[in-house]
Amino acid sequence: MDKKQAREIGRTARKEIAAEDRALLDSELFKQAIDLLPSCHTIGCYVSLKEEAGTALIIDWCLKHRIAAALPVVIGDELQFRELQRKEDLVKDRFGIYVPSNGRLVLPEEMDLIFVPLTSFDDKGNRTGFGRGYYDRYLSRCRMKIGLAYACQKVDQIETDADDIRLDMIMTPTQQFCVYRKNDL
Repeated sequence: MDKKQAREIGRTARKEIAAEDRALLDSELFKQAIDLLPSCHTIGCYVSLKEEAGTALIIDWCLKHRIAAALPVVIGDELQFRELQRKEDLVKDRFGIYVPSNGRLVLPEEMDLIFVPLTSFDDKGNRTGFGRGYYDRYLSRCRMKIGLAYACQKVDQIETDADDIRLDMIMTPTQQFCVYRKNDL
């Protein structure tokens, strides 16, 4: 399936999740993510938009346990990650996304893992985002790339381009870890 179609299917499916169900799903997603966090010093994450798989619990846990949580900031055509010191430091950017207003620049090589937003995904670790390519350019330099999603965002197959970066894992609230290794594909 082409990316545009996969993106639309995933976005429509996640919009249909009721608010009360979304809170429960995000809690279940956090329970899976927390298994990975104690061994980390620095993670990449994102502040979820209204319909995205929720990250608030992950970010709060990291801040409480002194694990550096780096969040994306778009500068020109480049995605950078800045460490969040306090939730009060979040401001909306030109896309309406909450980003750190300050904080040290965190390089991809410093992150133990990065949680990645997506609009749809398939069994091979392919994902669609909003179609601007910011994450694909950045993810090529990251060690462990984990997509966060709801099960309803899964599609059969996503057509990919040479520049697309596969995720190492996709977490959903209703599934155990789905791990994708390059030599398994």
